[in-house]
Parts: sequence; structure tokens; C-alpha cells
Amino acid sequence: MTRPPESCLSMARAMDYVGDLPGVIGLLGTLAQCLQDDLPRLQACIDGGDLSGAHRLLHQLKGFVPVFCVDSLVTDVLEAEALSKGQDTQALRQAYARLGPRLHQLLSEVQARRAGQA
Repeated sequence: MTRPPESCLSMARAMDYVGDLPGVIGLLGTLAQCLQDDLPRLQACIDGGDLSGAHRLLHQLKGFVPVFCVDSLVTDVLEAEALSKGQDTQALRQAYARLGPRLHQLLSEVQARRAGQA
């Protein structure tokens, strides 16, 4: 029997950080839009070996994850963002191979949470 994947979204963390549900819900909308827009761009940068483009997108994402994400996802984003500053495209590709599916899961969780708030 397989375990369900660990949740990526932490509403408790977001509430602690933001302080009120309307603020959290508003930022969730921003996060959802960022992920929808930037995940395809990030994949294209990584596939094309564009480390500076990947760095810009990961750096932006790095601002959201401490507010909304579980510790393990924060760590993975920080690792990929650090790798994007270097010259080792293969190392970034390997890190993103692990991170990408979790970011897509985060997007799904954010969308589901927002749909439940409507």
C-alpha cells in the first residue's frame, strides 16, 4: 500500500505568518497565479540551460515558500535556488526533477483550497 504524498501547503504556517484568513486567502490567489505562470517558464529555463532565468523565477518563489509551505519543500526550493546561482546545469536539473512535481502538487493544493473558499 502506497502512502499519499506529503502535503506541500501549510495553512497553519500561513495563518501564523499573515495573521488573518482574508489576508491568507488573498495571498493564496497571488501564489496560485505565480505558480500557474512561472512553473512552465521555470521548466523551459531548466530544459534550455538558462540558469539566470531559472534563478530569477526560483528567487521569486523563494519569497512565497516560507509563508505557505512545509519545511521540506522550503528546503528543496532553497537548494534549487542556490544551485541556479552556479554553473552546474545538470545539478539544477536533478534538483528540479525532485522539486518540480512537488511544486505542481503545491499548485493543486492551493487551487483546491481556493475552490473550497469560494
